[in-house]
Amino acid sequence: MMVSKVLFLLNFLFSSIQLQTTELNCNCIDCKSITSGAYAGTYTLNTVSDLVCESGCLYTNTADGTQVCLCDPGTENYTLEDTCTAAVDDEIVTRVKGYIDAGTCGTISANSNCGSSATSYYKEITYNDKRVIISSQVPDHDAEQDAISPNPNTRCERYQFIQLPLTPTKGSSAAATGLGTVGLAVTGGAFFNHLSNPDG
Repeated sequence: MMVSKVLFLLNFLFSSIQLQTTELNCNCIDCKSITSGAYAGTYTLNTVSDLVCESGCLYTNTADGTQVCLCDPGTENYTLEDTCTAAVDDEIVTRVKGYIDAGTCGTISANSNCGSSATSYYKEITYNDKRVIISSQVPDHDAEQDAISPNPNTRCERYQFIQLPLTPTKGSSAAATGLGTVGLAVTGGAFFNHLSNPDG
């Protein structure tokens, strides 16, 4: 997928989250764990990203790749870890990493899990110095209801991943999108362009 197709998502997908702590000073050690709240998890110090925190140190969640800035003053409690233990990859992440390593998976197709049987899946990881977004293209909320002109198609699991730069920049030119996925939502759903067929 062309990077230009998903530039409209980049501003909120890859923004560093300003998160403060109750430590008395910034303590840029290798690993910290946030003990509660929306950002609970284990974080490792990020020394390779070009993102810069206004204050504090940039950390990356070992499970989902969320990036946060940790420093004082603030309200988020955390503990200091002796070592960082990366989360174990699930089956989908393991498969995607295999595709990336092998340079395969040029096409995608839907499986037979459709409608209410379809499972929403969305995950962001950092792999080989790139941001990788994986989605089943099934939203985590009610869909296919209350539409004025209902879509005759039923949502099915259609796993897809895209690789993007860790620090994307605006493209120098625009490109028309074709039929198919042009963006992935954090809800697990997918964005398609405005065309209903190749002729518009």
